[in-house]
Amino acid sequence: MMFRDYIRENKNKAYNNTLIKTKSNKQEVNPKIWTSKTINGELFLMFNEKMLNINKLKKEIDKVYTENGYTNYGYSKLSINNLIEYTTIKSIFMEEFEDLLNPVDLDPTEIAQKIFDNEYKEFEWLTEPSK
Repeated sequence: MMFRDYIRENKNKAYNNTLIKTKSNKQEVNPKIWTSKTINGELFLMFNEKMLNINKLKKEIDKVYTENGYTNYGYSKLSINNLIEYTTIKSIFMEEFEDLLNPVDLDPTEIAQKIFDNEYKEFEWLTEPSK
């Protein structure tokens, strides 16, 4: 196996771009396709007639990780665009998008906490000293 094939194979494990469709503001959104859409400078992820503000989610993820002493660790290192492409994050999103009890606008604070709860933390990690 060539090195570039190895990289491509492992990148495909982490990213699954086939489920994300980017739409301009004027196009209709199919509720059965993961769709990202920029509205007034904010990136939203839409699926199953629900939506999540990814910009707000990123801010909440950074806040949760920092409060728990995991600044710049794990999922908090993902960019806004990577949050909608990373397979493990998508599986966490899927639970929220498919939950019938969830409102149309998903709460970024709750989802950020779920992402942190699903983070692998079983290692020796020295938390940052509290201020």
